Amino acid sequence: MQLPKLLSSLGLAKKAGALVVGSAAVLDAVRKGSPGLVLLASDLSAQSKKKLITSCAYHKIPINTLEYGMSDLSDALGRSASVGAVAILKKPILHLFDPLNPLYGGQTWQNKKSN
Repeated sequence: MQLPKLLSSLGLAKKAGALVVGSAAVLDAVRKGSPGLVLLASDLSAQSKKKLITSCAYHKIPINTLEYGMSDLSDALGRSASVGAVAILKKPILHLFDPLNPLYGGQTWQNKKSN
């Protein structure tokens, strides 16, 4: 099965060293103000979502909840543990996520799973 473009782009961002993976690591990065965009898994716990959304709002960092679950993100990144959140750092690779990033003129966008 071929990965959807968004999940493939996350793998590319990881290889480029432009990705922070995991809720705790993403929260630390947000508090430092380093991400350009934060993406949440659809099935991330309500408590974790609330922490990340609040912190992103305070630091003015764009955040989106995807229609992909933690297992989808984990598979795309080659991780055995669940991945609930990822942050794309402010590096040139951020342009791959333009449709998700309001800083680049994107609107709130929901990615559909492709079969």
